[in-house]
Amino acid sequence: MKKLLTSLLALLTCFACATAVACGESGNNSSNGGNSNTGSSESTPPEDDELQDAADYLEALYKEENLEMSRSYDVIPAVLGFPITWTVDVETGVTIKVEDNKVTVDIDASLEEDVTYVLTATLADGERTVSVSFTRVAKAVNAIPVAITKAPVAGTAYKYHLYQANLGKDLYFAGAMDGYYFATTETVEKTEESAGAVDVYVEYAEGSTTNFYLYFTDAANVKQYMSVEEAWNSKNSYWTFNVVFNPTVPVSTFVWSEQYQTVITTVASRSQDDNKNQSAEQTTTQTLYIGTYKTYDTFSASTVDKAATSFVGHLVEMIDKNSITPDVKVAEVKEGLSLAKTEFVGAAEVELPVSRHADVTVAWACESEFVSIADDKLTITAPTAETTVTLTATLTCGEVSDTKEFTLTLKPAANLPAADSTLTIPQANELGVALGGEYTEGKYYVSGVVSNVKNTQYGNLYIKDADGNEFYVYGVYSADGSARYDAMENAPQVGDTITVYGIIGSYSGSAQMKNGWMTAYTAGENGGTEEPPVTPPASGDYLADKVVTNPAVDTAYNLYMYQATAEKLVFLSGGMNGFYLATSESEADAVVCKLETADGGFYLYYLTGETKNYINIVTEMGTDGKEHTNAKIEATASTVYTFNTEYNTLVGNGNFLGTRNDKTYLTVGPCAESYIETNFKVKLVAVEGEGGGTETPVDPPVVTPPVEGDAITTIAGALAGAEGDKATFSGTVSEIYQAWNTQYSNMSFYVTDGTNRILVFRAGTQVEIGDEVSVDGTITMYNEKPQIAQGATVAITAKHVCSTFTEADCLNAAKCTVCDKVNGEALGHVDENSDNVCDRCEGNLTAATVTVSKTMAELITANGWTTSTTKQSFNLDDVVSVKVNGGNNSGKAYNGDHIRIYATDSPAGTLTISVAEGYELVAIKISTQTGTYAFLYVDGTSTDICNVQTAVSGSSVVLNSVKNGSDGKQVRVTGIEVIYAPLN
Repeated sequence: MKKLLTSLLALLTCFACATAVACGESGNNSSNGGNSNTGSSESTPPEDDELQDAADYLEALYKEENLEMSRSYDVIPAVLGFPITWTVDVETGVTIKVEDNKVTVDIDASLEEDVTYVLTATLADGERTVSVSFTRVAKAVNAIPVAITKAPVAGTAYKYHLYQANLGKDLYFAGAMDGYYFATTETVEKTEESAGAVDVYVEYAEGSTTNFYLYFTDAANVKQYMSVEEAWNSKNSYWTFNVVFNPTVPVSTFVWSEQYQTVITTVASRSQDDNKNQSAEQTTTQTLYIGTYKTYDTFSASTVDKAATSFVGHLVEMIDKNSITPDVKVAEVKEGLSLAKTEFVGAAEVELPVSRHADVTVAWACESEFVSIADDKLTITAPTAETTVTLTATLTCGEVSDTKEFTLTLKPAANLPAADSTLTIPQANELGVALGGEYTEGKYYVSGVVSNVKNTQYGNLYIKDADGNEFYVYGVYSADGSARYDAMENAPQVGDTITVYGIIGSYSGSAQMKNGWMTAYTAGENGGTEEPPVTPPASGDYLADKVVTNPAVDTAYNLYMYQATAEKLVFLSGGMNGFYLATSESEADAVVCKLETADGGFYLYYLTGETKNYINIVTEMGTDGKEHTNAKIEATASTVYTFNTEYNTLVGNGNFLGTRNDKTYLTVGPCAESYIETNFKVKLVAVEGEGGGTETPVDPPVVTPPVEGDAITTIAGALAGAEGDKATFSGTVSEIYQAWNTQYSNMSFYVTDGTNRILVFRAGTQVEIGDEVSVDGTITMYNEKPQIAQGATVAITAKHVCSTFTEADCLNAAKCTVCDKVNGEALGHVDENSDNVCDRCEGNLTAATVTVSKTMAELITANGWTTSTTKQSFNLDDVVSVKVNGGNNSGKAYNGDHIRIYATDSPAGTLTISVAEGYELVAIKISTQTGTYAFLYVDGTSTDICNVQTAVSGSSVVLNSVKNGSDGKQVRVTGIEVIYAPLN
């Protein structure tokens, strides 16, 4: 032990000496905290003095630490086995706090001036002690935030700040993220000091005096624009609002709110009804502010209707607090005072907020027999009838005084059952609704059978009684509350009988128990499951009475499914819808399916002419690098099905055919057999007239094209048509609206006749710009504008070969930089007067262009990139350089053939293409994998350039990875082509 202590001490001493020399220090260091006063209850220390060595070690440890601090800091409670008692020699400004074996030197954040103090550590070994002292300075924080009261000024440095009254904390935006929230100096540096905050500026939108952007500059001197956006929360399955920042100018802007004295923004959003629908369209807007609530130490986005009950962030200017007048201090304290709740049921205790200025006192008063106030705590006694009281805060600073009033609603507890009592489910529901958004102070027991588990992480579930009454439990824990649902050994499943114990209230008008402890558990029959509820017959042609219970080979069947969530009957219609089997709501469109004898069961197929189309269940590797189980129509049978007589459905490879009961999908895919009781299953019904066992080939339906008089035959006519009108016309593909989707095997595009154009929505034919096509479909209205509805028949009558074809070029046959739309051949330049200017396109002919391209496979091999490589910089030749930038993911190489640029990076990923001095860019083409749900945009301009040669100019372009709806994640780049030319 002695040797170890000596070695540690020597090491620390050498380090301290080296530090002192490097910093220019010399001589005795006692003036700034190094004077060590050691003492002992013995006149002569023992020769092997481990206690003294520990004291020497502690002195070396803290000699250079915390000399001047304006915030609290921790010290160790023991050193090398010897306990330490810490003391200070001042009565105010600095104190020692000991809590849970943690020792903190607590510095008063409201110090008016610097305080010099001596910090002493007393080490003990039995009755013998040794002390070490350090001289320190507690620094007063003179700069404090003052919120601006009018619209911010461009070019002025602000801090983004809020005072969180329920915690008594000042929080500052630190220019970083904490998950989905803006990090503050509290979360980043464990201090609320403004020193860790970034300067925030405003930039008014071009031509506007009211709309502006917020931004700060990061460590790389790049502008980072702060904004709010709607995003899908995959953890909780709903749309939410996130605060973000990235180097591109956001879509929405901020404006100044006189009401809240802060900046607010309006964001495109889903409606409340669509909040839990991931694929819902943005059909409304929400106005939001940036702030926080509860005890969070981060900034988040919330709707302005909640601003009055939470903490609003403000743009502030930092000023010397000594220059603030008493009236300003009182006004600031008044602004910061707020209560977390103002409605109470029964008895309650509330901690009242305190002043943020040391010289502003807050005196609370309430003239009510049901309210008493002591030591900044409000104590409420339950009234006999609902009553309203006024709580008044009187704020005083010197000669200045003001008041702020809060209206409290007190409700009686007479109707509340006694805490810890057992409630029936109807009683629990009645109690929760009656509380109007509040929760009980006491806890209650409620029992029932689990009828639905909504969330398997937290255990959000429903329980029901024998009469079918249901009650919602928001979170289930073990009997002592120590284990969450996903960590419980006996996590309750559907059919289990449980008793939960917890507080009861309501959410959005529906009663619930919050975080109930499961105090009793009885497994249901069949391992904790119960019979699924019988789906009631739908109106119309419900086929439950025709379901086959013992299928035979070579017999004609229709495969159908009743989708109870969507309340629709759908039939297998042949073909695929992405990775799923396509269906139709019309029985007339159903394909006739049959079973074929197989070893151990059946093969399943339908006929196209005399060709068998086998329906298989396969496991394939997806583009995300994970295995997925999909349905697949193949020429060879591979899946052996057996018939499950309990549920009257086919099961193959451990899966049944159906869809999820929590979705409105009308497609059919493989569902794990473990979910067979809860999801919607495909059933078989015999086809009348074809059940004799003979295999009759089914010819594909004959489609008779519409003729004049039966359908609209021009694009102009279609644009003037009405919902449901038939239309058949020809034209040229002029613009790709939605690229080919490999999952759903469709795409959207515009077709033009040279004068008019119309959108063909999600057609099942893959086309390119310039293709001549014939279209046969139905008109539908979107935003009161006609388009051709999904499912139209599109045939390519002439393939266009020019990859740079655009709609403008289609209407201008003389544009020689593209091609002749008639024959698909590139048109040459014409310069009859020899002035080096093309007579057709007026382009300069003196500068010959250079084309350079490389695949990512080449670059990955040449540079040795892997999934751990990000933010690459590389050259395509001596002129063209490329840089990948973004957060911690953009640039990762996968499968040896592509890199990924992530829209979800912070900052979002970008691709910058530049040419050397003396050259200019002419065009670029970025080759990408399909179905990656994000696109590349040129310098923020909303033009999809993936897999399309795009004209550009200048010496550098930035390609932004932009989210596309809820699935926007990444661009998978497979190749880069750049065309450039010398400057004239």
